[in-house]
Amino acid sequence: MPENRKIEISGTVQGVGFRPFVWRCAVKNNITGFVGNSPQGVFIEARGEKEELEKFINDIKNNKPPSATINTFVVKKLPNKSFQDFKIVKSENIGKAFASVPPDLAICESCIADIEDASNRRFEYPFTNCTNCGPRFTIIKKIPYDRPYTTMKKFKMCKECLSEYENPEDRRFHAQPNACHSCGPEVFLTVKGKIVAENALAIDRLVEIILRGGLVAIKGLGGFHLSCDAENEAAVKKLREFKSRHRKPFAVMTDSIKGLEKYLFISKEEKDIMFSSKAPIVTFKKKKNYFFHLAAPDLSSIGIMIPYTPLHRIIFKKLRQKGFKGLLIMTSGNLRDEPITKDNESAISLFANFDAILLHNRDIHNRIDDSLVSVDDSGRERVFRRARGYVPNSFVLALKSRKDIFAAGADIKNSFAFTRGRELFLSQYIGDLDDSANADFFRETYKKMKDMLLIEPKEAVADLHPDYRSVALARETDLNLYRVQHHISHFFSVMAEHRLNEAAVGIILDGTGYGLDGKIWGGEFFVYKDKKIFRKAKLANFRLPGGEICVHAPFRTLLGLLHSYGIKDYEYVQGPAKDIDIVNRMLNKNFNCVETSSMGRLFDAFSALILDKPFAGYEAELPMELESVFLKESIKGYTFYYKEKYGDIEIFSDRAIVEVLRDKKLKKSIPLMSSKFHLGLADICAKVALKISKDYGIKTFCLSGGCFQNSIFTKLLRKSLQLSQCKVYTNDLIPTNDGGIAAGQIYFRLLNPKILDSKID
Repeated sequence: MPENRKIEISGTVQGVGFRPFVWRCAVKNNITGFVGNSPQGVFIEARGEKEELEKFINDIKNNKPPSATINTFVVKKLPNKSFQDFKIVKSENIGKAFASVPPDLAICESCIADIEDASNRRFEYPFTNCTNCGPRFTIIKKIPYDRPYTTMKKFKMCKECLSEYENPEDRRFHAQPNACHSCGPEVFLTVKGKIVAENALAIDRLVEIILRGGLVAIKGLGGFHLSCDAENEAAVKKLREFKSRHRKPFAVMTDSIKGLEKYLFISKEEKDIMFSSKAPIVTFKKKKNYFFHLAAPDLSSIGIMIPYTPLHRIIFKKLRQKGFKGLLIMTSGNLRDEPITKDNESAISLFANFDAILLHNRDIHNRIDDSLVSVDDSGRERVFRRARGYVPNSFVLALKSRKDIFAAGADIKNSFAFTRGRELFLSQYIGDLDDSANADFFRETYKKMKDMLLIEPKEAVADLHPDYRSVALARETDLNLYRVQHHISHFFSVMAEHRLNEAAVGIILDGTGYGLDGKIWGGEFFVYKDKKIFRKAKLANFRLPGGEICVHAPFRTLLGLLHSYGIKDYEYVQGPAKDIDIVNRMLNKNFNCVETSSMGRLFDAFSALILDKPFAGYEAELPMELESVFLKESIKGYTFYYKEKYGDIEIFSDRAIVEVLRDKKLKKSIPLMSSKFHLGLADICAKVALKISKDYGIKTFCLSGGCFQNSIFTKLLRKSLQLSQCKVYTNDLIPTNDGGIAAGQIYFRLLNPKILDSKID
């Protein structure tokens, strides 16, 4: 006897081929009824024999399209109702939204075959896509995800494209960006503001310019890239001058990693992520630090991505046909620290002195940068910049939010967040809010995400820092504002990602964050137990002469550290003699000197001492170089130690400094000193953590903060804790740097623990 069921599914189930997939499952299992999109996700009414209905439901649950995610799957019985067949019906546009907007997807193998087949009508068409790939988040304005609500609305499909779009058996069925040469977007090349070529000729001209060593801007999926031959020194130098980015690494793009094995260590996990539909920038470890020295000078790794759009694919194909065997620099199209450029007019103005600009007429509604990930020693993916391919996928929380919450995040590497029921949505990478253009980007994205996901936040959460720009932006919302300390937010970002609600120790190590005592924190150990949280241990305070200027002048941090411990051996402090004298006078008079427990600045100071380098062109440049020369684990580390006072713990580094100075006098190698530093620091952090574990009976650890972008240090500390049968959690898909702060702010607000005063000064 046939029965009827209503099935409601939420998650990322629109724009990923979910409805035609359901249709195929229905046909296969002799089910009649219909499937459609709604703001809540996908709704199905199905009729069939009980056994066939069960097979149908299991098919949907277990064999969903690869880019789909299911958050809720509700099945209800319905009264008997007959249907002639199974149909895909028009979208509903009623009720509160629970559907998730799909992220942009890298070009699939089938579409690659289309653009490479000279007999195919989409041969070398730069905007080829299907339900398995192509733009999603970057073109969508609101849900449900249908063409009229995207920037493709202005392109009317030709007869052939419309036939594909309306055929449930076609892989382009309801592919909202569906288009071809006849009816879709087009590319054109400008030089000095004038259009010099269109379509295929435009790409041909672009390729010629790159081969001649030219510098070009290319409009892509979520914004512009700036590109040149990665091995052309003059072109790379010109790009560095434009970006004011004289040593910071650039990402590169390649259409094949064959041949790169001689230069890079490449794991299966790294390849799988690189060639996935997310197609982020993946950092690979070099076999020699001097490989790819123009793109990533003095580092042991380099970020590489594949041509994830048909346009990029076609560019590489034409380059290879001309004998090009290298890689392309492919970096964000912006000025230093500003948002990625997305509009044609802005690009023509900003990149006016470039050799050429490749534009297209498909508007980008939501700008988004490339994501950056690495794979750790255990094969786990770790996202450091969460953007294209990942946003706006949501996280399912352990607790349901009774009302929508907005979290403003931090000021550096900003991303903000919303809740919707159990879902947590992190925005794409916004950047540093000190730049007014990024603050405008924040406001723009806040409104767009709110409107797109139909979220109406009732309260806001922001950092404790009194002068943070993110706090001011949160106040602009006029929502009830709650404040959460920076490092506690880091701790709770790990708990949010791994859905923890148990006693845990948080080891939070980063550059700076405003502390509960008004000082600058950055090397903190927290205990969360019985709905209470308190700081149990920290790095001993030292002084930063001049405050934030120390980030780019680590010799100042080194002097501050030496002075704080009464160490007067300045023989190995590199820097301008006049500046060293001024800084010492500042320290002697305690003038404009900020107290800190920052582990990030401790990394800076030791790196400046060991590497003999006084300045950094970008944040954490010297610690990254020090990590790059790490030699081996089978030696004794430098002596860091802790003292306990009134039950609280402080970590000291004066003995380690003296040992480094001794090794400098003995002319020990930099790789050896790097190894001893990393080993010693990881060892003391593990000892303190395990003491806290023993004292409080807690075996769960959460590691967060920018210092945990250092893969060597993270591996050493995790290994020590796991050897003691502890559970160790890190940020994986939520960034461990300040890009994950918003997630922790929200989870702290949901758990709402009591903060206890610490006795540590």
